[in-house]
Amino acid sequence: MARPAGPPLSPANSITSRSSSEWPCTCLLEGVLRITVPKLDDNPPVFILEGRLAGAWARELLRVTREIPRDSPCVFNLEDVFYVDSLGEAALAWLNRFGAVFITGTAYGKDLRQRLQLRRTVVAATGARENPGRPGASPRK
Repeated sequence: MARPAGPPLSPANSITSRSSSEWPCTCLLEGVLRITVPKLDDNPPVFILEGRLAGAWARELLRVTREIPRDSPCVFNLEDVFYVDSLGEAALAWLNRFGAVFITGTAYGKDLRQRLQLRRTVVAATGARENPGRPGASPRK
């Protein structure tokens, strides 16, 4: 695919100075979400999310997870997510309804988990396990 017509890129004419109509995605407006997809034999599958869960990236997350059978529990690591818009919140709530559990170690992730009442996991040395307590409750020691 050829680069759109325009002046060549240089430090003085960086990505931020180009118009968004020259880019084929919404990366400039919505940021980027990195989704690390688990191996097929991982049990439970752990999806690692990094960046901004917003707009088109929320739809992409749902597209990626559509391949996972609904009867197998999935784990979503949200520790490196730093922004979630209303579409992202709706995607997380939808995943939660189908039994997904979430790893949330940051203050933002904990707030998100409490507001959306997401099921959480406790990460132990042997892997992730679901915490059967109420949302927001700390695990027993």
